[in-house]
Order: sequence, then structure tokens, then C-alpha cells
Amino acid sequence: MANLLVFIIALFIIAAFLRVNFFFYILYILFGTYLFARIWTQRASRNLTCQRSFEKRAFLGERVTVNLDVVNQGLLPIPWVRVNESLPIRLVAPNFFRRCSRCRPKGALSSLTI
Repeated sequence: MANLLVFIIALFIIAAFLRVNFFFYILYILFGTYLFARIWTQRASRNLTCQRSFEKRAFLGERVTVNLDVVNQGLLPIPWVRVNESLPIRLVAPNFFRRCSRCRPKGALSSLTI
């Protein structure tokens, strides 16, 4: 998003210098898209909840299942959700879990099992 903002500022300078209407139209469209994406992201992330469930105790060498529940409680769909979960290196190798998915309105990602 930061690169898009730099491009918009550069396009504004070029459009102001050359005074070409086409550049101003492109500038309006890009700025509107940038603003729309920022507002959508802020509103959608407010309604996203994550919950981790696992057994509190385990014996040495026993496998413990960790379930991550990601729920979108809002009315806006979230087109891109990236879930990063890290664990202590002594428990598992590799010590991270990463998944990208989308989340529908009032929907949930299926229970993510680590």
C-alpha cells in the first residue's frame, strides 16, 4: 500500500506539471481505490476474532492438537486473511504455522489444526 501512495503522489506531481486531464482521471481513480481499500481493511479487521484451543497438559513425547478458530463477525467479506502462529522451537519443528485464506461475511475459517 505504501508503494501505491508513492505512485499516487508522483502521478499528482506529473499531472500538476503537465496539466493533462487523463492523468488527473487516473489519479482520482487510484486515490479512490486506495482510500476504499484502507477503509474496508480497517472496518473488516475490527470484526475478526481469533481463538486458540488446546489441552493445557501433555506428557513428554505426546502430540497436542492446537485448534485456531478465525471468525468474521462483520458484514464485510475479508478477501485476504493471513494467519501466522508460532510455537516454541522445542515443541515442534518448524516452529511456525502459516496459512492464507479468505473469510466470508458472518463466516469462519475451518478449524485450523497445527
